Amino acid sequence: MQGVRPGSIRKQIADTSHISRATVYRALSDEGDSVCVVYRSGKTKTDADGRAYDETGQGDLSEEQFDTDRKYWPLADHKRPHAKAMTYVVDGVVKRIRPIKLDLNAWKRHGSKWEIPVSVLGREPAVLVAWALSCFV
Repeated sequence: MQGVRPGSIRKQIADTSHISRATVYRALSDEGDSVCVVYRSGKTKTDADGRAYDETGQGDLSEEQFDTDRKYWPLADHKRPHAKAMTYVVDGVVKRIRPIKLDLNAWKRHGSKWEIPVSVLGREPAVLVAWALSCFV
């Protein structure tokens, strides 16, 4: 598998949502609100406890995929209030965007990582991209 350059993902987001790359760069900057981007292969994996992670093959809206999308992610404490969405890039393509609930009490710590309280929107990627970027403009 060929590596994915972050700039190519920003271009894909801009092209999909019909906005300029400059707007995407501003939206994804380190200042203020942010989007967490998760790069994955399309392969299903399991950890030592038998928990599936990465892509489950059960469908984007399945409970299994929802669980792997929200568990367990390292994120600095000072970034949590600014995290607005999780973007999942699978084999170099934006596959899902899940909004993060605004309630910081909904976050659950697991050692040094977090179970991030993401929500499920619809299936249409362009609508999700536009929604995610609207959080920043």
